Amino acid sequence: KRITCLEANPPFVPGLMNEMVSNMEEYLNYADEHDEDLIFAIIVPTYQQYQGRTYHDNDEGDDATTSTNSTVQKYASKSFTRMIKSAHFAHHVVLKSREHGYIEGSQHLRPTKYKTSQYDTSLIVLMSQSLMDQNKKKEGSKKFNWDKFEQDVRNAFASRHEDELEARQGERENKKRRV
Repeated sequence: KRITCLEANPPFVPGLMNEMVSNMEEYLNYADEHDEDLIFAIIVPTYQQYQGRTYHDNDEGDDATTSTNSTVQKYASKSFTRMIKSAHFAHHVVLKSREHGYIEGSQHLRPTKYKTSQYDTSLIVLMSQSLMDQNKKKEGSKKFNWDKFEQDVRNAFASRHEDELEARQGERENKKRRV
C-alpha cells in the first residue's frame, strides 16, 4: 500500500493558513473513508500559548493574547489550534528561534543564502487514521520512532548561516593569500 506524504509551508497570511487546514482536514477525512494512507508535515510559526503543553488536553483553544502579541502569533493562533486539536494530529516538534534556519526566498538578492530564524517554528504532523492505527498495532523497532524523527528534523533545520559566513570569510582570506 502506498503512503502519500505532503509538506506545507504556507505564507503566513490571515485566512490562508486556516483555509489550508480546512483543505487538509478534508483530504484526511477522505483518506479515512477510503482507507488510504496520507501524511501532512506542516511548517508554521509556533503559537506561544501551546509551548510546553500536552496537546490533546481540554483547552478552550481560543485566540488568547500572548505575551509577544506579534502579528505572526495572531494569525497563527486559529490554524495552529485547529491542527493541534485535530483528530488527525500525530506529532509536534518545536524548533526554537536562533536554533534553526532556512533559505530565504530572496536569497538571489542577498549576499548570503541562509538565514537564522528569529521566531520559534513548529513542524506539525497530521495523518490519516489508518496510519495511526497501523502504528499503534506495531511493536518494538517496527513502531514509528518519533524521537528519531524529531532528531532528524532538528538536524535538517539546523541553521547554516554561521557556517556560510565562516566559509565566505575563508574564501576571502584565500583570495588575499593568492594575490
